Amino acid sequence: MIQELCQIKGSEKNCIWIRDLGTRGDLICPSVLGTLLGIWAIGMGFPVMVYIHPSNIFYRSYTNCGLDGRVLHVSFSPSEVDIVFKTLSEEFSEDPLAPSLGDLSTVSANTWFDILNTKLKGPEAEKFVKFLETKVIPKIIVKGRTAKDLLLFFQDSVYLEPDDSFIKLSTKSAREAAKRVSFSPPLMRLRHEMGYGARAGRRDLSSSIRKAKAACMEYLKPQASFTGGSSDIIDICWSPNGRRFALASTTLNDIYNRPGNLMLGYIEQMEVKLLDGHKTPRPIEQRDPTLDNQMRSTVTGVAFSNDGSLLYSSSYDATIKTWSTEDGFLLDSVDLNGPVVKMSLSKSHNAIAGSTQNGSLELFRTDMEGKTHTTKFQQSGELYASTLIWADRINSNWLLAAYDTATENRPGKGLCAIYDASTQKQLSTIRPSAGRHFDMFLHQEAKVLVTGVSSAATSIIRIYDVILSSKTGRGPQVNMCDMAECPQKDINVVTMS
Repeated sequence: MIQELCQIKGSEKNCIWIRDLGTRGDLICPSVLGTLLGIWAIGMGFPVMVYIHPSNIFYRSYTNCGLDGRVLHVSFSPSEVDIVFKTLSEEFSEDPLAPSLGDLSTVSANTWFDILNTKLKGPEAEKFVKFLETKVIPKIIVKGRTAKDLLLFFQDSVYLEPDDSFIKLSTKSAREAAKRVSFSPPLMRLRHEMGYGARAGRRDLSSSIRKAKAACMEYLKPQASFTGGSSDIIDICWSPNGRRFALASTTLNDIYNRPGNLMLGYIEQMEVKLLDGHKTPRPIEQRDPTLDNQMRSTVTGVAFSNDGSLLYSSSYDATIKTWSTEDGFLLDSVDLNGPVVKMSLSKSHNAIAGSTQNGSLELFRTDMEGKTHTTKFQQSGELYASTLIWADRINSNWLLAAYDTATENRPGKGLCAIYDASTQKQLSTIRPSAGRHFDMFLHQEAKVLVTGVSSAATSIIRIYDVILSSKTGRGPQVNMCDMAECPQKDINVVTMS
């Protein structure tokens, strides 16, 4: 029945964590089992915390002398945790940390646990406990919970992480965000440019187009929001049926490194699940008893399979992982020879392309028998593929790659190439392709390619015609038909209507 046993690290007390991975039906008599486990662990001669899931009963002992200070209670449910933290947010406004948290009603449970950990371990811990006892706990109304239970909940936050890996999507905070967005200066300027309001900016647009765009800006507002990611979100994708979404986030390589680098959202349940798989060992010089020995790595890309049952993710931990979207379970992990900076999924045959910082471009395809086939391309010099596009509607075997350079002092270096996954060869090099490529867009119906390139102090947008060859096995002829200069140094995104 008990399938997991490990020692918790990062606590001031030695702890044994015993987790039951079964269902509630597996535990016929959880209290008896908990007693036996508690006595066994305490008998080993060190302070313990035994936590049994899902029956959620645990023992605590803070001294070495047997059962002294033992406490038995049922853990708080997610709904009870929400009530506790809602009350705490209402009373926390005068704390010095409050201004840095913004709207306290939108602070996630994970963040509150971090705050409690900091407060209860800090020099003013006694003062904060008194604040909880006098200001917060008396206002918390949870059926069956005493003031002592609530105080223990706060104190246990120092040793326990929230067991629930889900974050609730908030509609209340989204409505408040929508109100703020509606009157923000950037949006007002954008509305003026689109012809909404007294100051119509773009007079060359027809009245109907301006009205349509203005209506979009008026009614396209946030519907739900959440906090809890590891840092900035850099990629997002939706499942084919629109019921799920995935988010990729950067991470901090210091003591503030935390989960939330890969998130899977469920619209119907209004929940976001943290998928905790992309991580590497923390450097020895950063090891600390209060920190996790594993550091989460930046996730650089996410993509759903054609049927939406699988989620693919790439990361700086040099892996591309496959997840089940039904339950967020990790199904497979493929190692690459360097941090993965870009990933692209071919919708035609679920082939995955991943580029690494050391210039390697690797293609993975799984056949009907479950065997994985790998193809590798390597560019010389300091180039790596910053953008990847499968030409699914033109030729499902063609992969376009635009390259950037790892060193900023060589702006003239660059490349744009076409590869054939079926022959495992480079078909052609697109010319001109000098400069650092930041983005690329292929209009597969019009057969037009657009690239965004950095050139010294300015940027260039190049437009190419893609002409197909009548000969089998020959790559397309790509001719530059137009070019435009941009005064900005970097171009983040290029696209076409």
